[in-house]
Amino acid sequence: IAAPPSQTQPVSNVNTSVAKVAVPDLAVQVQIFRDNEPVVTTPLHKINTDGVDVQRVPYAADVRLDDMQPGAYVLRVTVIDRLGKSSTSQKLNFLID
Repeated sequence: IAAPPSQTQPVSNVNTSVAKVAVPDLAVQVQIFRDNEPVVTTPLHKINTDGVDVQRVPYAADVRLDDMQPGAYVLRVTVIDRLGKSSTSQKLNFLID
């Protein structure tokens, strides 16, 4: 049973059109440091963002550790948004025995 028109709540108009948002131009660089000196630096690599949530872009890479001496290291992964002119980095400490 429907309520009389005088007792119904007004319906808000919602714009359901999708706004045109530029796809980010993301690039990644991987660096490994020992004693605050870079021992591995990869060139900037473009990240494919087709069909992914640009808030959480997956990325994986292989980095050879064969020639590295035992000791403490820092892995730093930097993602650069070239269109947004911003960047962010994550660091991870690790040890080679």
